[in-house]
Amino acid sequence: MSYDAQKTTQLADLRLKVGLSQKEVALFFGLKDRRTIGEWEIGLHRPPVKHRIRFQEYLLDKLLLRRTPQAFYDFWYSLAVQVWGWDHLSSQELKELFPGSLEKIETYADHIRLQYWGGEEHLAPFTAPPMPAHPLVGREEPLDVLRQNILEKRVPVFAIDGFPGVGKTTLAIAFASAPEVLAHFRDGVLWAGVGQGGDPMKILGDWARLLGFSNMDIAQNTELATRATLVRNRINLKSMLLVLDDVWNLETALALQVGGPNCAHLLTSRLPDITADFAGQYVLSLSELDTEQGEQLISTLAPQLAGETLEETHALLNLSGGLPVILVLVGKYLHKISRKHQTRRLQHAIAELTSAQTRFQLTLPAPSLGQYTGTPYTLYASIDLSLSILDPITRKALQALSAFSPKPNSFSETAALAIAQVSTAHLDDLQDVGILESAGEGRFSLHPIFVDFCNLAGMPEDRYQGT
Repeated sequence: MSYDAQKTTQLADLRLKVGLSQKEVALFFGLKDRRTIGEWEIGLHRPPVKHRIRFQEYLLDKLLLRRTPQAFYDFWYSLAVQVWGWDHLSSQELKELFPGSLEKIETYADHIRLQYWGGEEHLAPFTAPPMPAHPLVGREEPLDVLRQNILEKRVPVFAIDGFPGVGKTTLAIAFASAPEVLAHFRDGVLWAGVGQGGDPMKILGDWARLLGFSNMDIAQNTELATRATLVRNRINLKSMLLVLDDVWNLETALALQVGGPNCAHLLTSRLPDITADFAGQYVLSLSELDTEQGEQLISTLAPQLAGETLEETHALLNLSGGLPVILVLVGKYLHKISRKHQTRRLQHAIAELTSAQTRFQLTLPAPSLGQYTGTPYTLYASIDLSLSILDPITRKALQALSAFSPKPNSFSETAALAIAQVSTAHLDDLQDVGILESAGEGRFSLHPIFVDFCNLAGMPEDRYQGT
């Protein structure tokens, strides 16, 4: 492996300036072969990190940089950090190395880190997942809403909610990756895939590391408040976009709201109460795709379906309820089958997909949906996760309500109470977590995915047309 020779040769320049030989330096590091020092100096190899403390002593005492702390820090940052990948000097290390001028050197250290930020030598952090391979269809208007509020109106907090599988994460990735967004937030994008068990301490630690803090600095901030302050102070007046994806807990979101006055925070959640509490009126409820948009998405994923299978394709679109994730699962599966060039197999696959059980068993690698987990995505697991926060009585009520025909049909509150045998509080709970939709005053509807899920859990096939 070769490292930046232009920077590593500065080691040789400084060594020759003070009159040291490679053999003398090798002895200082406890090495038997002077050629190892030569390999460091020409960028052929880097010193093992076990030599970190010894290397500090070498720079300070052998190369005489103790007299000029700023020159020492410049050298450490440009070589040890940027070329060799070592940690930044922690506050504790600086205190021990320069006990008489700690405040001055820390101020200079911050200046150097900021100097490289966004320049040619250090790119602004961008940690959003890559865009999924499937196209973004029917989301031009939601993207415009994000642009208008976050870029033009400079709203500091904004949120997206909607059903699991409706494309909240994909929309957030598309926005964070847009050229005009990157130009606006010139100091970078910090992304947190929070999830149900998200750990704000770990997320803040990851962000602190991206912002230039050493592991030692991070480890010394063991309280959530102090670690949040560490990150907030470093962001300061920078212009950054902070994305909190798939949030389940308001306290976690608030702990991660560490941007300054030139930052924006974008949150996604399947729980509408979370988005309302976090962003107030600045919430986009992402709707399902309409029939035309659904046709466009599935025809893009599986263009071979056009023509003889049009009627069957429309049936699958209706069964999907307009959820992009179902269309992606179905489209990718049918594309794979269509590449066999056997009409019989394609027709058989389409017929199988009319079964909810088949659709719920389709899988996608998590990264293809903008998620970094080791577990493949299934619609069944995603819906089950949404229902896991319900108490047993409310979950049983949902199972009872699945006897009604799904959206676009609706049913009255009176009918719901009669069939579920629960109080209105349990209906309110289902609405608060985004499962039960309002269909007008005193009326509700259920998306087909929740009805299908309850069917797979053993619910009866008979359907009530809403009353």
